[in-house]
Amino acid sequence: VQRLRKESGLAVSDRIRLVVAAPSEVQEALRAHVQWIAAEVLARESVITDALPTPAWPATAEVDLDGATARIALCKDG
Repeated sequence: VQRLRKESGLAVSDRIRLVVAAPSEVQEALRAHVQWIAAEVLARESVITDALPTPAWPATAEVDLDGATARIALCKDG
């Protein structure tokens, strides 16, 4: 998430909206730590789901998590 923030040209202090689309086992792990993740990446909104919302968000990335693929999308909040 932090790399995607940087690649998107966001400032370190910018608040974001974050969506992570992942298989159920990854979603379960993310939900257990969603508040901590949001605080670390300055996300005002964090959504964990099965698929990324449409239309496409301005910044997306695909991440391999030990064989499970997660898609991350973010945008500046406000």
